[in-house]
Amino acid sequence: MATVLRAAKLVPKSIIRTIRWGMRPLIILISTAALLPGPNPLGEVALHPLPGQGSAPAEEILAPAEAILAPAVAIVGPTETMVARAGIRVAGNESTAVPGLAHAAIALVIFGNDTVRAEVANTSALRSRGLMDREELPNGTGMLFVWENEGMRSFWMRNTLVALDVAFIDRDFEIVDIQQMEPETTNTHNGANPAMYALEVPQGWFTENGITVGDRCEVIFSQ
Repeated sequence: MATVLRAAKLVPKSIIRTIRWGMRPLIILISTAALLPGPNPLGEVALHPLPGQGSAPAEEILAPAEAILAPAVAIVGPTETMVARAGIRVAGNESTAVPGLAHAAIALVIFGNDTVRAEVANTSALRSRGLMDREELPNGTGMLFVWENEGMRSFWMRNTLVALDVAFIDRDFEIVDIQQMEPETTNTHNGANPAMYALEVPQGWFTENGITVGDRCEVIFSQ
């Protein structure tokens, strides 16, 4: 009982008066929450944008944590201003759902003076399709894969007809790995570190433009 009373001292008197009739269960609940370390889970989601195969990833099954976070992200997704601080900007309609990027079709991925105009693969179906069956991929274009959180990502080239580079990019928009992938091969290309994004471009594009691991990008999503 002494433990419960000490915890109750953490609760404002106005709240105690409100909950007096259910004192025992509610005080236990509140004292447990007060002792938990770290930020509120929903607050953590709001502070970190989630902006939410052929050439596509080989692991398109949501982990349990992703499945749990997805609905919360839809409710408490960050504003455009919050996301812009992290390296993302949204062109056009400010109400675009940034974490899930439900309406984004195109992304401009900017590395200093070099820009890739990329199709956005932000759903399981789009990521599974990737760049399959494309007979060409013009220079300066590509596909940006977007996940709702960071994780280890793997790609393969089944039914993909053009040679590609893939850059694995973390939540801070830093390239953590770049790999070359050959057409119609089925070996997997595993990122060296967790990534929240992956950018596929014509093979050799990163080398030609002097872009390497450790470089950062800015991403502008547009409908």
